[in-house]
Amino acid sequence: MNIHLPIALLLCMPFFSYAQQTNFQKGDYPAAIREFTEALKQDPENYAFNLGMGISLRETGRSDSALLYFDHTIKIQPTAEAYLNRAALFYALKENAKGDKDEQSAMHMQPSSTGMYELRGFCLLQKKDYAKAIMVFDSAIAKDKNTYKSYVNKASALTNLKRYEAAIAVLDQVITLKPDYFNACYDRAYTYMLSGDVDQALTDCNALIGMEDKNTDAILLRANIKDKTGDDAGAREDCNLAITIDPNNAKAYNLRAVTRFDAHEYQEIIADCNQAIKLKPDYYDPYIQRGDAYDDLGDFDKAIADYKKAISIDPTQLIAYRECAASVAHKNDYKGCLSYLDKGLQIQPDNEYLLGHKFRIQLQLGNPMGAISTLDQCIKYHPDSPRVYNMEKAYIYDSLHDNASACKFAFEALKGGLTDGYDYITTHPCPAYKKQPLVLAQPFILESQKDYAAGMFTSEIKALTSALALLPDSATLYYNRGGAKRMINDFRGAIEDYSNVISLRPKFPDAIAARAVAKVYLNDTEGAMKDLQLAIRVDSTYAIAYNNYALLIAEKDAPGAIDYLTKAIHFNKKYTSAYLTRGMLYLQLGKKEAACEDLKKAELLGSDNAKIERMANCK
Repeated sequence: MNIHLPIALLLCMPFFSYAQQTNFQKGDYPAAIREFTEALKQDPENYAFNLGMGISLRETGRSDSALLYFDHTIKIQPTAEAYLNRAALFYALKENAKGDKDEQSAMHMQPSSTGMYELRGFCLLQKKDYAKAIMVFDSAIAKDKNTYKSYVNKASALTNLKRYEAAIAVLDQVITLKPDYFNACYDRAYTYMLSGDVDQALTDCNALIGMEDKNTDAILLRANIKDKTGDDAGAREDCNLAITIDPNNAKAYNLRAVTRFDAHEYQEIIADCNQAIKLKPDYYDPYIQRGDAYDDLGDFDKAIADYKKAISIDPTQLIAYRECAASVAHKNDYKGCLSYLDKGLQIQPDNEYLLGHKFRIQLQLGNPMGAISTLDQCIKYHPDSPRVYNMEKAYIYDSLHDNASACKFAFEALKGGLTDGYDYITTHPCPAYKKQPLVLAQPFILESQKDYAAGMFTSEIKALTSALALLPDSATLYYNRGGAKRMINDFRGAIEDYSNVISLRPKFPDAIAARAVAKVYLNDTEGAMKDLQLAIRVDSTYAIAYNNYALLIAEKDAPGAIDYLTKAIHFNKKYTSAYLTRGMLYLQLGKKEAACEDLKKAELLGSDNAKIERMANCK
């Protein structure tokens, strides 16, 4: 899928006709191009027409033509806004030196107006200097709180930093200031989709289509959202609608191809991609989709040709290297595969998928030490999950008959929680490691896991106690034993174990919330509330803590409980019981419409109780 680009900055150009101004401001750049083409026939040296044409061409991806118009605009009238718009194009083309030169020229000419801050921020956005762009947009907003474009572009910078919640908050601000600002509404829907809140994204998208029912961008965004939720038929229907409105929309054909993969409609995928490429020959995405279709059909040569074409269009995107490496490997060309993996890793050195495939290809090529070096890179970039990589290193060293190193890394894997390490140590000559407390404790840990699965909690506690005698600093073992004690109603014992967990791992919200539950059973509501507040301080995204705190205050403070439940749902969009509880509280407060909406959501998530309440209270 195409990455959504920041909305173009709209300049105040009083020389435009009404139609040109309207199309330009709405972001309907193809229509604006048609209008500017006619206007330039009448007045080819008009500064505003040339600049507007350059911006419109840039925003439709026609960079070479845009550059010609920006050059001509500067020749007609070398203004700061013309230089900055050309700088933005240079940055998009990765020609940063030329962009810097134009930016410096512009800032010397007009350094401090709001418009210049807006344009300079946009240049930084194109340059991918997101942190600095945000600072510049903040300066523009400080000068004029109604500079709507700065809000939208600041949100784009935040989105590129994956700070989705902050981006949505900025878009909320601009939509409050200008409720009919289509670009801001579109970006908010898109950002909700990226954040994983597809329900809210779909709600925003439907509102967008209500504003402009023939806007193909909004329709295709909705198709994208539907595709992500598995509604392939709905996504395809929206693509068909977009094609009906605009038969020359390459994105619509590309997205329709994407929706066909689950149904394995490879010939239809290829046909859609062919049409997208015909309409837009340098369109990266359909080459990827068509290449994937050819790969699935076993036509690896055609797949590789498409991926190579995508690389020639944009050598900075990772996906074509990844896919090409796979197709080349399917032809048993492991050296060629390794070459594409390395090229992808130059773009994103920490990519776990590429690193994982690289070490396996190195093994295929008979380069075990190279594979070990790649596994070291995996551990370097992904230090929270080294156990599998360490186990792979153990197996490689074992194949090299380096027993000491094999045992060492098997033990490292066991320390990470992978029982394969224990199996290796106990079945190979690793005498030094067999005496380690962690190894000696494993039989008790494995026994406790079997007891837990069988619901034999007293036996589980006994096994965990034996393991803790060998591993007294294991927060995990204390946590598991606390859970087992809760199951036999030994709440004081559970609290003691959870307290030990928290002393060993102060930032373990599950243990803090579990201790709160145990305190509730002992009627220590105040202590439970303090624990849940602590859990929220430790992890402000911890939905369970918000939900449980709401349950404790619901009887005395229903509105406050609703606020906490809303936060729980914000951080877990599929929190069934939170929807149900909030729905019941809305009923108590006489907010029937909101209650029924929540009950319906809980029912869709599988709650029979919500279904009963909805049938009783809602139409």
